[in-house]
Amino acid sequence: MFDFLPSVRLQSQAEYYKDLTRGTAYVNSVGDEVYASGSQYQNTYSIRADMTLWDFGVRAKRMEMAELDVLASLEGERKALLELKLAVLDEYTAACMAATEVRMRREMLPMLEEVHEILQRTFKAGLTDKVSVIEAQVEVDRARGEILEQEHELESRLANLSFFTGEQYLVDDVGVADLPEPGEMPDSFNAEAHPDVRRLDREIAKKEAEASMSRRSMLPVVSMYSRYSYYGTDPNSFDRAREDVTERGYNVGVVAILPITEGTRGVVSVRRAVFEVSKLRAEHAKLVAELDNSFRKIEAAYSNVFCELIVALSNKSKMLEEIGALSRMWGLRMEDRERFVMSKVSLVKELINVEMQKISKSAIIQNAY
Repeated sequence: MFDFLPSVRLQSQAEYYKDLTRGTAYVNSVGDEVYASGSQYQNTYSIRADMTLWDFGVRAKRMEMAELDVLASLEGERKALLELKLAVLDEYTAACMAATEVRMRREMLPMLEEVHEILQRTFKAGLTDKVSVIEAQVEVDRARGEILEQEHELESRLANLSFFTGEQYLVDDVGVADLPEPGEMPDSFNAEAHPDVRRLDREIAKKEAEASMSRRSMLPVVSMYSRYSYYGTDPNSFDRAREDVTERGYNVGVVAILPITEGTRGVVSVRRAVFEVSKLRAEHAKLVAELDNSFRKIEAAYSNVFCELIVALSNKSKMLEEIGALSRMWGLRMEDRERFVMSKVSLVKELINVEMQKISKSAIIQNAY
């Protein structure tokens, strides 16, 4: 935008002019140069304004390139936001799995402790052996260790989430909600809307504008200038010339500049820009093909993952029913209760695996969106 406005500058100049014609030349002013008659000290103070009148669109192309730079940066921000969302989803999935495992293993721990207590009683009654009691104690200790391990994992994942959200989460004070239920898979995928593809579109347009600007820069540039000056001279003293700045002048002119030696450099710039456009177009086509291929793979796997999720939810419902049925059998004899409690423990372990599968499948589906 500022390229289309006049440029204004203040200028002060002091010089000594040596006349080689021994005072026979006339005083002439051509552009910025003043040719005096006779050797003298010269001082001038001036204000000058320059404005390009016609440059065959070089300034417009320069503005277009700047705008494309901004748009490419915005696409970079969109890509960074997308990657941030995926990173948060990964951390939340891991936190959800850890929190679920901690909760269910805490529910399972009293069952293992009860089994250990039952075996201790039956051992005292001579109905079981010492090895079974020791194995039950090992299971209790292992369960406690797994709870601590998963609590540490949950604490680590919550700390990572705190980095993204700026909020502090404590293991005992936070509840991790399930991932949302997945919906239908999108019918189509537009690879051209992906931030990386859109960024390449901006880069291609920028290089095309650069090539066009390089071609136009080899054409003449017509500009207008205006200067208002105070000046003073003295043949013998620089100080008197500086103090005697009383004469004034004003001039207006038009100048046309045609680059000659810079033309070769412009040709090289055009060729380089055209080559980079071809390179970016190939990269663009490759990226679009890779994104389309990735979408087709996700689309093919989506239905399978969705079916597996439905099966996992069905298994979870059945296991909860079985656990509920076992919970109503607490009136059994001591030697039978241990068997039913261990059956319930086995079901809880299987339920933990089912929950992990459900969370994992839900995360895969959420990533597909």
